[in-house]
Amino acid sequence: MIRRGHFRQALALLRRAERDARSEGQPVELDVIYREMMRHAVELELNPEPVAARWMENRRKIERKRQLEVASSLLHWRLHELSKHGLVPDLDDISRSILSAVRIDKDAANDVSFMFLLCQMVRDAVIRTKDYHRLEPFVGRIFRGFMRAGALTRHPDEYAGLLYMYAHVLYRNRKFDEAAEQLDHLRRVIAPGGAALRHLRPKYLLLRAAVKSYSGFNEQAAADLEQAITDEALHLQPRDRLNLLLNLSVYYFQSSKFKEAHAALLRMNHKESWMERQLGMEWGFKMYLSEAISLVELGEEERALSRLRYIE
Repeated sequence: MIRRGHFRQALALLRRAERDARSEGQPVELDVIYREMMRHAVELELNPEPVAARWMENRRKIERKRQLEVASSLLHWRLHELSKHGLVPDLDDISRSILSAVRIDKDAANDVSFMFLLCQMVRDAVIRTKDYHRLEPFVGRIFRGFMRAGALTRHPDEYAGLLYMYAHVLYRNRKFDEAAEQLDHLRRVIAPGGAALRHLRPKYLLLRAAVKSYSGFNEQAAADLEQAITDEALHLQPRDRLNLLLNLSVYYFQSSKFKEAHAALLRMNHKESWMERQLGMEWGFKMYLSEAISLVELGEEERALSRLRYIE
C-alpha cells in the first residue's frame, strides 16, 4: 500500500499491527512495525517523535529479555556441568547470579515472557537443590498474579509452562489434590496447543502418573506410562522415553511386580555412558540403584552386588 501510495490505509494497518503486537507481547515484531512507521513518517503524515519514544521503550524490553536469555544459557551450562559430576549448586549463589543479570522493575514484573523465563531459571536451580518449599510461593505468586490480570490467555506457551511448574512444585511439596487440579487445567491447555506444546506432553504424563501413584492409584499410573511409551503420536525424544521407563519401573516395583520393574529398565536399550551424559550422574545413580534393588527382589544377589560395586 505504501508503494502504491495508499498511505491512509497503510497507516491504519500499521496501527492495528501495533495494537496486536503489544497485546500479544511480541516485542520483536513491534520493533519492525515502529521502524516502518518512522521510515515512512512523512508519507504517512505521522509525527515520529512519540513513535520513537515507544520504539526506545520496546528496545529496552528486547535488550532486557536478551540479557536474561544469555544469563539463562550460562546458568544451564553451569548446572549441566555440576550434574555430570553429581554436585549440588548453592541456591543463594545461583539466585544472586540471576538477579545480577537483569534489573526487575515494575515493567519487567508485568512482562509475561520475561517473568516466565525468570521462573524457569529459578526452578532449574531449585530442582538441583530439592528446596521446593522456597520455590512454591515464588512460582505461585507470579502464576496467580498473571491469572488475575488475565494476561496468560494471550500467551499459551507461557501459560502451559507456568501451569506445569506450579503443578510440579505442589506435587513435590506433597499437595497432591492441588497438583491434580492444576494438571487438569494443563491438559486442557496442551490439547489444542499442537506442535508448539508437544514438548510438555511427556512431562505432563510423568507428573500426572506421579500424582496418581502417591494418591493411591499406583497401578493406574503404571498403565498410563505403558500406554504413553507405545504412543507414536507423542513423538518421544530419547530422554523422555528413558524418563518414562525409569518411572514405570518404580511403579511396577511399588506394586511388587519385580520382573516387570526390571524388564522396564532393560527396555532402555542405550549404553550406560550415553545415558549418563544425556541425563546426568544423579539420574544414572537412580537407575542403577533401581536395578540393584529389583535384582535383590528377584533373588539375583550376585548380579545385585555387581551393580552395587559399580555404583560405589
